[in-house]
Amino acid sequence: MLTPDDAGRGRRQRRDRAGGQQNTEPSPSLRLPAVDAGDLQAVAEEREFLSNVCRELQITTEAVAGQVELLTAELRHPTPYLSHIHSRLSRLSHLLSDLAELTPSGSEGLRPKTETVNLEDLFEDAASVVYTEALRRHQQLVTELPEEARSVRADPSMLRRLLVQILDYAVRTTPPGGTVKVSTRADRDSCLIGVVTGGPPIDDEDLTNVFRPFAKSWIAGPAGEEALPGLALAKQLVELHGGTIWVERPAEGGNAFFFTLPQ
Repeated sequence: MLTPDDAGRGRRQRRDRAGGQQNTEPSPSLRLPAVDAGDLQAVAEEREFLSNVCRELQITTEAVAGQVELLTAELRHPTPYLSHIHSRLSRLSHLLSDLAELTPSGSEGLRPKTETVNLEDLFEDAASVVYTEALRRHQQLVTELPEEARSVRADPSMLRRLLVQILDYAVRTTPPGGTVKVSTRADRDSCLIGVVTGGPPIDDEDLTNVFRPFAKSWIAGPAGEEALPGLALAKQLVELHGGTIWVERPAEGGNAFFFTLPQ
């Protein structure tokens, strides 16, 4: 079971109080350089261009994935490589979609339309997206949702995308035969949601970067090491709802992702 004390341990910082005489000299004023309006316009145009390129690449990737799917259906004995290509193309399409939304021009449209969401139904929907990969790895997806922590105030589509990204990350970083556990706990006026994965803990140098844009985690894949993107979009979606997200490394191993949402 998750507890607020356990979940918050990874976020607490110790404050050192230093004694001694205080400095009475006035602090120097901070002067920021002036920004030209033309520079701001150029930056906005570059961000808009990046967002448009990502969406065009996503459309092209989905089209190629569709052709691969048709080719696989027509072949009497399709090679396993086609299935692998289709899986990678689908993954690339999701990454491009996330990248487009992470750019400021794409994120401007991200405005939560909150309503009461049943977490049990939404977890089941999100798990169906990663079910095939979990089944291929002989993994178990376990949920522990007490009655008092089965609903939140959130945007259903945003919350689904958030859960899919975290569960996809959890499944891909958990070794074959492992378990991914999802649990919730009511904490005052919010709901604490935890996703515990198996496998080796995140390295120290990656622990602070996992929620940064363009961050990567390296795991062992079928063709050597495979790079997984970080969870920058997950962090963005949680914060749009007024919540917080963080990761801990339990003593028993693996990684535990926690985030809060209002109830």
